[in-house]
Amino acid sequence: MLYNFSSETVKVNFNHKIKSFESDAINWYSHAILDSNSSKVEASHTCNLLDWEVMSTNRNELNGDQVVWNTNKLIVNSIQNISLSVEWDDELNTSISIIERKTLDEVNERWRFWEFIQRISIYPHLLRSNKFLVHCVAIVNEGKAYIFMGPSGVGKSTIATKAIKSGYKILSDDTVLVEVCNKTGKLFAQTTPYKSKSGIIGIDGRYEVKNFFILEQHKNNFLEEVKRIQFAKSLIERVFETQYISHVFDFRSNGIGVKSSKRILDLVNYTSRNYRCFKLYNNIDFDLVNFFKEVDNNVCKC
Repeated sequence: MLYNFSSETVKVNFNHKIKSFESDAINWYSHAILDSNSSKVEASHTCNLLDWEVMSTNRNELNGDQVVWNTNKLIVNSIQNISLSVEWDDELNTSISIIERKTLDEVNERWRFWEFIQRISIYPHLLRSNKFLVHCVAIVNEGKAYIFMGPSGVGKSTIATKAIKSGYKILSDDTVLVEVCNKTGKLFAQTTPYKSKSGIIGIDGRYEVKNFFILEQHKNNFLEEVKRIQFAKSLIERVFETQYISHVFDFRSNGIGVKSSKRILDLVNYTSRNYRCFKLYNNIDFDLVNFFKEVDNNVCKC
């Protein structure tokens, strides 16, 4: 199975014992699947799925997710009824084994853990290429990407809906890949294969990032530039949210785990030093079209 991950190409090899899962995976990523028979396609990352065992019994109750690192190997026992073992080789390709408890809601949850596995598998490779994931809405206006961040309930879905109704292109209303260009130092945003609950599939393309915005609900609509430390704090929170289990790559870990955490911090610090971020206070009457007209003046009368 081959699929597009922004500008990356990922190859997933399914052990013959779990070939039945391949059809599910192809269905989940049907919008990103490539022709597996194409001899011209070369994968930039390979994920080898060795096993996906479904057990009928429950495990003992855990107080929280258990994450254990051993240099290039990760063991996760999740309170959400799934366990996995991930091992990276020198090229940062992976070999993965999964144990799923039968109490898992197969229809609504299995695809989420498929995405979690794919994110964890490729993340060290992305970081080595100066790329990181951000939980956000990314809207394209006049060829530039505007990134809107914030925790759940602050209006990201509303912003995305307004953008679609107003005819703007969307990279994602869930997770965007941000890349620091080695040649210019500029940031570029791209879509990812991840579908949000709304089902929006982002447009293809690589768009230079214009600005970042932190959403907050308010009775009035206006902009306020935030200090760098607040920008960095909000950005790193949105970066770690993309892992589902936010402490997989942890400074308290070792090997690939701690190296990845440090690289995330480096990229966040670089971004907060070189880009502006604004707090966007908004309400239900927020006018996105007028916002884009006024945003460069730093005072939004939207």
